Amino acid sequence: MAQGSIFSLFGSELSAETFDAQSFPLPRIANGVRVEVVAAGVVYEAPLLHVDPLQINAIFPSDVPVGPATSRVVRAGQASNAEPVKVVRTYPGLFVTNALQVRQEAHSNHRQEAAAQRYVDGQPQQLTLDAPA
Repeated sequence: MAQGSIFSLFGSELSAETFDAQSFPLPRIANGVRVEVVAAGVVYEAPLLHVDPLQINAIFPSDVPVGPATSRVVRAGQASNAEPVKVVRTYPGLFVTNALQVRQEAHSNHRQEAAAQRYVDGQPQQLTLDAPA
């Protein structure tokens, strides 16, 4: 996970209600939900963009040091299982509305890179890390 990147978490019963950030600074807790990243014994809270029962969109804290870490969702004081995360400075990628298409394209690409499509004059063109927009 790249420092400062937007990421999504998917699950069930992540929140009782939907929250969408309306202003800055972004909150670290919404509807009693927060996302924690733990690295070298320090807990960092991710700024939240969107929280609903099935999905959380947040920004990975930019001050988490590069290297191994874990992440977890905390709802009403109950923490999920900690999942391992490799923190890196940068990682090119796309944040898209059709994640299913990206996953399908990535699976068919032997380099396992994100791919998406754009349309030019009504014709689809594939976008990859080698051939961005």
